[in-house]
Amino acid sequence: MKSKLKSRGKQLLLSLLGGVLASVVASFVFYLMQKQEGRPIFDVLIDFFSALLNFNELWIRGLLITLLRFLAGFAIALCLGVILGLGMGRFEAIERIFKVLVNVLRPIPSAAVIPLAMIIFPLTGNPIKIFIIAYGALWPMLYSVYKGAQDIDAMLVDTGRTLGKSEKDIFIDIVFPATLPAIMTGARVGLGIGLLLAVTAEMLSMGDQTGIGYLIIDYERSFKFPAMFAAVILLGIVGWVLDIIFGWLEDKILYWHPRTQRGKTLLLGVEDSNAN
Repeated sequence: MKSKLKSRGKQLLLSLLGGVLASVVASFVFYLMQKQEGRPIFDVLIDFFSALLNFNELWIRGLLITLLRFLAGFAIALCLGVILGLGMGRFEAIERIFKVLVNVLRPIPSAAVIPLAMIIFPLTGNPIKIFIIAYGALWPMLYSVYKGAQDIDAMLVDTGRTLGKSEKDIFIDIVFPATLPAIMTGARVGLGIGLLLAVTAEMLSMGDQTGIGYLIIDYERSFKFPAMFAAVILLGIVGWVLDIIFGWLEDKILYWHPRTQRGKTLLLGVEDSNAN
């Protein structure tokens, strides 16, 4: 009991220190903006919160459009990564067909693909942005699923065959559940990369005046630094919330896995019962 209270107290202290650090950084940024604009800090704060609460521009024209593009690209990357990763990890013929192509394309930085995407797709509209997001988010998912499917214990598959399971049942009951941790790991990495590329694509794509990435550049060019900082802060909060949601989903889906909170609780319960 004492150790639990001590652990919770330590976590609370670290959270408070994190909050203090964030407040110090924010205060310093506001101080720099106040010096840059030569206005009272109160006026800078009013402009910051006015921009942050401008739902029509920052939230709908900016954040909502960015999130829709990100979700479209992320969904495409997830589907391709899981299907191709499982195929390459479990079937040698598929691995031979795609391995060279994957090994050539995977090391290419996503930023280097943007000029090529500008040639293939129109500069305005969603296709170019969705392509860039999907391309960048695909590789961590694909590689993680590929290695996860490849490293499945052969004894599990052999046991399934011994019990008379068909190849379809082995895939559904053994291979896919065993690969789920790798799928979640790759998807979580792809989540951050996809959001980063969504904003980058909006900053670089010409002629399309939507998305939070475009608004950040537009505010910077118009010397609206409080509004620019509001957009950056909002983007950071959204990334943080997405990571929390993904962690919650991971805990629900992988409830049996030791790396999740529920999995640790179940494992500790089993160990306690064995000890008794």
